[in-house]
Amino acid sequence: MPQNNNRRQRIASLISRNISDIVLFELKKPIFKLVSINQVDVTPDYQYAKVYVSHLDQKKINEAVEELKRRLNS
Repeated sequence: MPQNNNRRQRIASLISRNISDIVLFELKKPIFKLVSINQVDVTPDYQYAKVYVSHLDQKKINEAVEELKRRLNS
């Protein structure tokens, strides 16, 4: 089982890096300039990943998350 957990951590790291690159280089709205991906948790069956996001300006975190969700569904 430890090998399986190590694999999940590597996959979570890849997801985090890829999402960070997308936010940094492809999303051009100014609100994304101060967004960071803090953590990614992957389910044991690898079907879902929960992504934890923060924004330097705490007042804008909800707006940033809603915009990310909107971009995800488009």
